[in-house]
Amino acid sequence: MKTASFDPCKDSAVQFPEGETAARERYEKKVVKPAMVLGIPEAFVRATLLAYPLGRKVSDVYLSTVRLPEYHINICGLAQKLWQDEHIILPALRVLGNDEIHRRLHKVANRYFVYLDGVCDAKEPPVLAKQATQKINPPSEMYGLNKRGARGDTGRCAYSVKAPPLDTPWTYSVGTNPWPEYPRPQLERSQWQNLNGIWQYRNATGTDAVNNPPFNQTLGQEVLIPSCLESGLSGIQGNWTRYSWFSTAFSVPASWTEKTLLNFGAVDYEAWIYVNGQYAGFNRGGYLAFTVDVSDFVTLGSSNELLVFVHDPTDSDDNVIPIGKQTLNPSHIFYTPCSGIWQSVWIESAPAEYITEVQLSAGADGQVNATIHTSASSTSGVTITICDRKSNGTVATYTGCANTASSFNVNSPALWTPDTPTLYDVTVTLGQDVVSSYTAFRTISRGQVNGIERPLLNGEFIFLFGTLDQGFWPDGIYTPPNREAMVFDLNTLKQVGMNMVRKHIKVETALFYQACDETGLMVIQDQPSLRPLQSRTLDNCTVQNILPDAAQQAEFQRQLEILVKQHRNYPSIVTWVVYNEGWGQVIDGYPEFSLTDVVRSLDPTRLVDSTTGWYDHGAGDFSDNHHYANAQCGTPWYSTASSPYDPKRIGFQGEFGGIGENTTIDHLWNVQAAINTINQTYEIDETNDIWNLRAHFLLDELRSQVEQFACSGGVWTQTTDVEGEVNGLLTYDRRVLRPNVAQWQSDIKALYDAAAARTNGSTPAPYLFLAEQIIIMSTQTQTKMKALHYDGPFKVSVKEIERPKLEHPDDVLIKVTTAAICGSDLHMYQGRTAAQGGLVFGHENMGIVEELGSGVTLLKKGDRIVLPFNVADGRCHNCEEGKTAFCTGVNPGFAGGAYGYVAMGPYQGGQAQYMRIPFADFNALKLPPGTEHEADFALLADIFPTGWHGLVLSGFKSGESVAVFGAGPVGLMAAYSGILRGASKVYVVDQVPERLEAAKKIGCIPINFTESSPVDQIIKHNGGMVDRAVDAVGYQAVDKSGKKEQPNVVLDQLIHVTRPTGGLGIPGLYVPADPGAPDEQSGKGQILISFGKLFEKGLSLGTGQCNVKAYNRYLRDMIISGVAKPSFVVSHEVSLDDAVDAYDKFDRRVDGYTKVLLHPNGPL
Repeated sequence: MKTASFDPCKDSAVQFPEGETAARERYEKKVVKPAMVLGIPEAFVRATLLAYPLGRKVSDVYLSTVRLPEYHINICGLAQKLWQDEHIILPALRVLGNDEIHRRLHKVANRYFVYLDGVCDAKEPPVLAKQATQKINPPSEMYGLNKRGARGDTGRCAYSVKAPPLDTPWTYSVGTNPWPEYPRPQLERSQWQNLNGIWQYRNATGTDAVNNPPFNQTLGQEVLIPSCLESGLSGIQGNWTRYSWFSTAFSVPASWTEKTLLNFGAVDYEAWIYVNGQYAGFNRGGYLAFTVDVSDFVTLGSSNELLVFVHDPTDSDDNVIPIGKQTLNPSHIFYTPCSGIWQSVWIESAPAEYITEVQLSAGADGQVNATIHTSASSTSGVTITICDRKSNGTVATYTGCANTASSFNVNSPALWTPDTPTLYDVTVTLGQDVVSSYTAFRTISRGQVNGIERPLLNGEFIFLFGTLDQGFWPDGIYTPPNREAMVFDLNTLKQVGMNMVRKHIKVETALFYQACDETGLMVIQDQPSLRPLQSRTLDNCTVQNILPDAAQQAEFQRQLEILVKQHRNYPSIVTWVVYNEGWGQVIDGYPEFSLTDVVRSLDPTRLVDSTTGWYDHGAGDFSDNHHYANAQCGTPWYSTASSPYDPKRIGFQGEFGGIGENTTIDHLWNVQAAINTINQTYEIDETNDIWNLRAHFLLDELRSQVEQFACSGGVWTQTTDVEGEVNGLLTYDRRVLRPNVAQWQSDIKALYDAAAARTNGSTPAPYLFLAEQIIIMSTQTQTKMKALHYDGPFKVSVKEIERPKLEHPDDVLIKVTTAAICGSDLHMYQGRTAAQGGLVFGHENMGIVEELGSGVTLLKKGDRIVLPFNVADGRCHNCEEGKTAFCTGVNPGFAGGAYGYVAMGPYQGGQAQYMRIPFADFNALKLPPGTEHEADFALLADIFPTGWHGLVLSGFKSGESVAVFGAGPVGLMAAYSGILRGASKVYVVDQVPERLEAAKKIGCIPINFTESSPVDQIIKHNGGMVDRAVDAVGYQAVDKSGKKEQPNVVLDQLIHVTRPTGGLGIPGLYVPADPGAPDEQSGKGQILISFGKLFEKGLSLGTGQCNVKAYNRYLRDMIISGVAKPSFVVSHEVSLDDAVDAYDKFDRRVDGYTKVLLHPNGPL
């Protein structure tokens, strides 16, 4: 075949068949031109196409045409790592461009990543240059740096995320120190060390491997712990990983002179533990936490080797074990398995006799029943102290004996409910062992209300309504990417009005249940099912359902008992489920009766759903029906295999709904076998509108069953899509929320109202947004509008200008309801920028969608939205990494765009009646309809996320102290964020009394810098330097007189007030040029600071504008739930006509003007 080279950049790796013009043009568009624009080698562009999710579809098409060994293509996932090394990691480490490592990276890229991705439409693939067809070395040899691998260990393959079939917004931000939180909040010790991170991994061939442990060996591959080996986050993404070795090294502080305890959150399924070449312990059960006392095996003050062998049979051979929805052969409702160390690992120090369980139950009557279990069968003295979490005041202290049941009372406690999830902190002391825990006062029971059996919370009927929650993740399988991702699901359920979640045949990390306790979500907790819905063919050709034998049934009971013991302290759990739909349920002898008795003996404080769905023989507290799509809840009709409603028990809809809506490939689990099963979903609705219409119909039908029959709750299937199932409220990647939130909130409220009407009390939803009827007047004939017009330094006016128009299919036009005046607007107002007359100010905006471009798919007319001040296209490299403040696609020649701000792009500001929103699907954040929280929501555009961002930039962690310099709106938001995030102390530095008083009111310590050095004041009050400091002032800082500008003063104070190795966050604005600067150097944007002291102290430093989209969704939900109310900073709300006066007073800081909201279309 004749070929002709087509490569303007002289890349000899790619050639095309002669005459293939279309292929050449496509290659130039997709590879050559981006390479030229970015100034990078074409090989990296081709590699990126292979590595990024948007390239997967075309990649599959291309790879199907190329006859190359599979391992030639598998290494393409390392392309992204190479790019990061070359352009981010190495420069950050100050590796010069002429260093040998750069040459080697180029060589590796050009050798291995020359395969084209969807750029050739020819019937025959392009010919690869000779170098591309050479033998591919194993991944461990790819970097070629030395034979010990990139991290210096012989034969080890460096960790990187393996691109999963579908990622989430958190996939590539997990890092190498995952899940840093203390893993066991119900029994927390102060002396502990997290062992999560990069471990080593090696596959094994069978359980015989335990007879020859690989002590003091490099295992060959790096793996992220915790993770499932089958997941992309693990860095392995394996299949049938039934036998595995894991190893890591850890040090034990020399001060830990008594007990060293090694803890595992969960290992699936069997784990053999070795420390320093000695066998230390064993555990069986993939959902169970366990502790190994390794005191006799560790060496204090030096490195220790931890080796773990894991055997996970899942559903192979004749194994019948608790596995939930896991299977080695995924198909539709059964999913990818999880093998290995999938929850956190940590060590802690404890005395000779230590606490093993804090068993507390606190009732609505104030009685606390307590048993403090210890490592010895002693009756040593224990002290229990209970404190009010809000006031930190002690409400009870009790002294008793270990391993002995006891009780005491708390007078008039605040009760836990989904609306008011009040928690009390608990400290338990046993000799030298002091542990932290918490509890809540609530009583779960059942009883008759108007002749019908009902579930009761604190003596009142509560209608339980939530989702079936499977807890699967496309990037982590069983392990969520991080706590933020995990809580996102729970907040979504609260957002639509649910008060419960059914944790479906999976057990989560302890932090999940803590989040439910804190959020106010009741939990129905399933025992993971034995091998479900499988059969075997016997020698006589008969087919037999796979059920447990006597030993397997005994093991099931043992693990059920441990599940209850390990989770009976979490207030949110209200019900235990023994069997789901008969999976693994032995019929002979009806063992669910004895198992129910076992559960009740271990935990008499909760209800038991013995058989959810079927096969129901009368055990437990619930008459539980499963039926799709419509409910049969406590009704006089039913469908098999569910049983007729039993009026002696609680009528409950354990599963219903399940309606699906297919989505686009970029939100699907991109595995063909899973895609092929989508049509097995109970029902597929063709559009989102139809999906919501059907949901409304089904929820309304359930409401009628509440009103007319004996329905006491329901479980909607399900929280998210999972692999081949597309019936979630959220897509599997958590990027698309299907429900019309206002409609769902209204429908769910109707359920609670119907339940309340059947009683003498009421059961309100957690929080509700009553959708107001929005009447939108036609504005098609309007061509003019009012807007705030910049006329020059200290001069603005309200003028009539042209109303903006849609300019692109991705645009929307909004009617502005609220726009804020920001301190950054004052920089332009004062003439301290290059702003020219005619500019319309306003980068903090929200409003109602009036018109939509043809390309807008996620918004509709009448939607209430708030806009990040950052304009971003969602498509550039920075946007893909979540750095939307630095979008390179919206403001040519500059990284970043904004509304109504000088040099930030051609985007009119929102201090006007209408404004155009580009890339609206990406930029807009939807809000509940109506006007509730208007002032709070307006602050989501800038200052609330920016204040939060300042804290993030500093590296802040809960419990640390922080100093915030500047008590303007951003400074107050940074301080408020510190309070919300659990700072031990927050100092706020300013000179304006009203601002300092505002800081004091939210719990901060005010520091007036005109009285004396703020650094000295803080150090004296704090007893030393603070952990973190935030600059919310910027380049217009003033000296101690409070009058003369000194641009470097705050930066220097940050350096001196922060402890060594602490962190500085600088969200305050600094500019590259300042025409009004006090000196020539500052005018050029050159600020003199004590860099030597910064270096000496090893301080970390973060700067830059806030990536608002990284935070605004979560901050919105905090406002909705009542956790946050940032509008306390708002001093004035005025009309657009009053904006001129407002600018003057805000600039002069008179009449209390601190944060001003404008309502361009009149009061709300």
